[in-house]
Amino acid sequence: MSVLVSRRALTRRALLGFMAAGLAQPALAAEHPSMAFMRQFARDMLKAHRQGTVSSFRNVIQRYGGLAEIADYSLGQYKAKLPAGQRRRYYDGVATFMARYFADKSREYRIAKYELGGATSNGKEIQIDSKVYLVSGQVYTVVWRLSGSKG
Repeated sequence: MSVLVSRRALTRRALLGFMAAGLAQPALAAEHPSMAFMRQFARDMLKAHRQGTVSSFRNVIQRYGGLAEIADYSLGQYKAKLPAGQRRRYYDGVATFMARYFADKSREYRIAKYELGGATSNGKEIQIDSKVYLVSGQVYTVVWRLSGSKG
């Protein structure tokens, strides 16, 4: 009799375990895709930071940066005056400038770790709150605003 009871208990536990796992899967699947993107971006950025080289930052900037939008925004009213034949060269220059700046500042702001919060949406963009912890003990709150990719 005790064997039968323990089998039933084991079967119930197994069933409950599978049900819990099944219920957990939709919660994991419901996570916004922007969180997976941000986790990968954060890993790549931290790796570049630890390498501290211009080329490592440049690779991350070119992969994730929305470089054309940043470069065009920085031109402001002069955007229309940039010849189409010079755009690629200008974008490359902006990427190099940003990478040099990041590499230079990475020596000053040594990152110990980071934490990503949850994703919220306002319909136009996704907002992700994060915290960056420096080796010095300082903590910075960084709010990331993500919009859809055009490419």
